[in-house]
Parts: sequence; structure tokens; C-alpha cells
Amino acid sequence: MPCRQGQATCQGLKPGARPAEEQASAAPTARRCSTSRPAEVLVKIHTLLTPARALACCLFVLAVLLLQLRGTGGTEAPAGQGATPPSKRVTLLSSFSLQDSARYQEAFAAMERSTGIEVVIRAAGGDFADHVFVATPGFEAPDIAVFAQPGLFREMVAGGFIHPLPPDLAQTVVRDFPPFLDPLLRRGDQHYGLWARVAIKSLVWYRRALFEQHGLAVPRSDAELAALEQQMIRKGLVPWCIGVAARGATGWVGTDWVEEFMLRDAGPAAYDRWVAQELPFTAGPVRRAFARWDRMVRTPGMTLGGPEGVLHTFVEEAARKFAGQPAPCMMMRNSEWVTSEFPDSVHIGPGEQIDFFILPGRSESHVELLVAGDVAAPLNARPETMEVLRYMASADFGRRRAAAGAYLSGHKDVEPASYVEPLAARLSAVWHEATVMRMDASDLMPAVLGTAAFWTGMVDHLKGASVNDVTAGIDRTWRQWRAQQAAPAAAAPASAAASR
Repeated sequence: MPCRQGQATCQGLKPGARPAEEQASAAPTARRCSTSRPAEVLVKIHTLLTPARALACCLFVLAVLLLQLRGTGGTEAPAGQGATPPSKRVTLLSSFSLQDSARYQEAFAAMERSTGIEVVIRAAGGDFADHVFVATPGFEAPDIAVFAQPGLFREMVAGGFIHPLPPDLAQTVVRDFPPFLDPLLRRGDQHYGLWARVAIKSLVWYRRALFEQHGLAVPRSDAELAALEQQMIRKGLVPWCIGVAARGATGWVGTDWVEEFMLRDAGPAAYDRWVAQELPFTAGPVRRAFARWDRMVRTPGMTLGGPEGVLHTFVEEAARKFAGQPAPCMMMRNSEWVTSEFPDSVHIGPGEQIDFFILPGRSESHVELLVAGDVAAPLNARPETMEVLRYMASADFGRRRAAAGAYLSGHKDVEPASYVEPLAARLSAVWHEATVMRMDASDLMPAVLGTAAFWTGMVDHLKGASVNDVTAGIDRTWRQWRAQQAAPAAAAPASAAASR
């Protein structure tokens, strides 16, 4: 399906996400699967190899061996045919769609002409997480990785796979991008990445023409939203279209809703403690966020199809229903990519059939945004790698990429006027006006928790489990994971003592 704001989505997968079973196997260190000499091939794979990854690793090594036996050591063009020397080529690995890759290539053109560096974009799609851990001597390994999930980026930083940014580039990132998001790029006193693009999740799409027809007003606070929902139900209208089904990632839409409520009701400080695993899921603020979700899906007439409908409707299907005729519901919350599922005949904007407002918080004066983003990070310290990243951190790159379409920049100097699409220009204005921003919590938590137990908990809840049971179950997974993480550290001193 087409992607919006770079959120690569494929048949229900969370934009930029990997299947939950792969996420659950993620850890910040790497194992090595290698062939015997003389081939000397090393392939790095994320720990706790899944059977699919183990098979992929062995098949990859076998293919390399066959190529070496045939004497084919690479894929570069023969000398004299105008190929860029490897020393001036920078490979960027991403999960971009082909259309997005072309847009990025267009944005890099000016830098390529001025520096002589060729940027090669390798679009790995849903296999990004596997490809980013592959480094094979004799073959072109990626120089830069663009992570659609900051959680995976943070795990790779912790595992030593990402190189720190040079001081001048780190200073640029601090100066030109939102301070709310800066801690996600740092470990200790060093920066390891920059925001290649951003997306706003707290968008409520609404049937503007139907609002006008029924005398409904856009809410400016939580209280007004609650009153609007009840007004709709009394009129026989369904307030929300929600679908949490996704191939390999069912439940992520539900986690977004809990995160929205947590940010607005508990505040950013409590939200940060939750992400940092200092506030358990059974804590009062988190349970209250779950309780709001519980009321939303279980209140008769509030959601299309009730809990069963929410559970079994795919997110893309929910978007198509919302924008269809006749309209079965009045509102839908999600980031801008869902508009790619709307019929071509539907127009979006002020005065059109569909428009958006920001999910309101406690007061109109606070604009709180749940956001997502792509992080670009260096996999080596080559000067050419860092030069490309310097360009990606510049306002010039942001403006050129904005002019190519389907993009939102986090750079403070990329103004709404830089965008060719009216909707993107409006989203840019929202970005610049926000008073609070926080990244999607499930993407920042350890994968076994955020994109496994949390997702599964949302599914269990829709099947009938209570909020108390769901939050307690997630915390059990949390404690088990922490115990597993602590076990190797506890065993190390004992081993050292034994060796003495």
C-alpha cells in the first residue's frame, strides 16, 4: 500500500515495525554465524536467533561461498565505466518504499554534485532489522541506517553497533531539533543519531461536512471531547472507527491510545518514567490510562462494532470505512499515512469532506503530541558517512526533501512554506506549535515488552481480560525479562572467582 510521511506500512504491519515475534527476540548484543576459512565471512545477527533468522544466516553464507568459488567477489561496475569509487560511495539502509527512496535520492542530488559523494539507498522494507545486522567483508555493508523504530536504534547503540557523531554534528542536532526528543539520540554524553523525519500520531481525522450537518463542534479539551462523544451517541452516530488488527503486529493501535491517554492525563514526567521502566504498568497512572481505553471500547455505541469489531478490523480497513460512503463513524485517530487509504475522491482540508484536529488534552493551551520518527545513524566513522549525515541534519536537506512530498521534517528552520502539499504544511505548523512532544512509548521500551507483551495485552483486553489482569501480566513479563538480563551479569563475577 502507499505510505505516508515515510511510515512504511505493509498489509497491517505497524508503520516501520517488525513482526512481534521478531521484536521479542531482539537484544542489544550480537551473535556471529560464520563460515570456516578460507572464506572468512562474518555475519552479525541479533541475539536469540529465531529459526527464520538462523536459516537466513546459513543461506546467506552459502550464497557468499558459492559466489567466491565462482570468483565473483562483488557487484561493482568494472573500472573505466564511470562507476563511483567505493571510497566516495555511501550506502544508506532503510525501510523506505520505492517511492520514498526516489524522493530521498532527489533530495541528495545537490549534495552529490557539490561533494562527489554518491548516496546509494538500499530499501530493505520489512527485512530492515535483519539487514542492518549483516556485515560481510568483500561486500558493501551499509554506512548509514535509518531506523523507523527508535527502540531498535537504542538497542544497537547499547550493543556498540553505532558510531558516535562528531562534536560539530552533535551540536547541530542539539541546536536545530526539538529538545523533547534529544535524549533519545544520546547515550551518556555522546549523540549517536539524528532525526531524518518525523510523524505526528495525535491526529484525529473527522467527517467535517457531517459535523456541520449535525451541528457538532471540534473539541478543544478532554471534557469537550467526552461531551461530543455522548452527543454523537444520542444522535445515533458512532464516534470512533478503530481497528487494531495487523499482520504480525495486532494490538499496536491500542497501545497508541493508551500512550495518548498516559501523556495527557499523567503528564510528560510520568510518561518518561514509564518508558524508562521506573513506573510499572500496574501503577495508578498507567492503569488509569488503560481504564480510559477500556471505557472507550466497551461503552455501547462508542466504537464501530464494539470490542469485537475493534479487535478484528485491520487498521487500513478502519481507515477505508471511516472515509467511505455512507460514513459509519465520525472520527479516527492515527498519523497522516492513513489518508493513503482514503478514496481518491475524498478531499482533505478546511471546508472539505474530511479534516483533522489534534487529540485534545486537559486544556486548549497545551498542545501535546505523540510522535514517531526515523533516526539516521552511522554504522562506521568514514568521513563520507559523516558528511552525508551533516547534510541530512541541515535545513537545506529538510527543505529539499519537503519539496519532494510525503515528508515532515523535525528541523526548526524548515518552515511550513517549504512543503508542496497543503496538508504537510499544516502538519509542520502543528509541529512547530507543540508545547509537549513524546515518542511512541512501545517503540522505546525493550522489544520483549513494548512490541510483544504490550501488544498482546491489548489483544487480551479486547477478548475480555480486565485492565488489572492485563497490566499485571505485562509486568510479569517485564520482571522476567529484567531477571534474564541480570542473570549474565550476576554469573560473571562467580566465573571470574572460579578462574582465580
